[in-house]
Amino acid sequence: MYRCDQTVPYCGTGQSIFRTERRTAAGHHPPDDLNFDIEIVGCPIIREEDGLAKSSRNTYLSPEERKAALCLSKAVKAGQEAIHAGIPAEELLGKMRAVIEAEPLAKIDYVSMVDALTMQPVEKADRSVLVAMAVYIGKTRLIDNFSYEGWEKF
Repeated sequence: MYRCDQTVPYCGTGQSIFRTERRTAAGHHPPDDLNFDIEIVGCPIIREEDGLAKSSRNTYLSPEERKAALCLSKAVKAGQEAIHAGIPAEELLGKMRAVIEAEPLAKIDYVSMVDALTMQPVEKADRSVLVAMAVYIGKTRLIDNFSYEGWEKF
């Protein structure tokens, strides 16, 4: 894992672009706290045509594992369809886990809902949240996530 205070001084001023919400949230405050002259810019996850998040780790997957890895994007879609203001975390995460557990080659490392800024676990979607997962497909650990900001309606 890269630490902001170790990598940013070599980059100089400008922008740091992160493709995942977790990296964006984790990197949101350190530049301010450490007086770095940079801006953190988040961007959407880039996906393959079939929905799998693009990653260099995808190259480690066999054709069978590559097909099995689609359970991550299916779980994200299920979570996005089910999430609403105030939904209990375990209700949402249970639906996502069920999608992943239906794939025999998948082994869940974690599926969690956290506060989008502090990265601390939350019990329900009553604020901006990040729903993130790490799943082993064979020996390859893949990650995926989505954010939800609809809490204003709660």
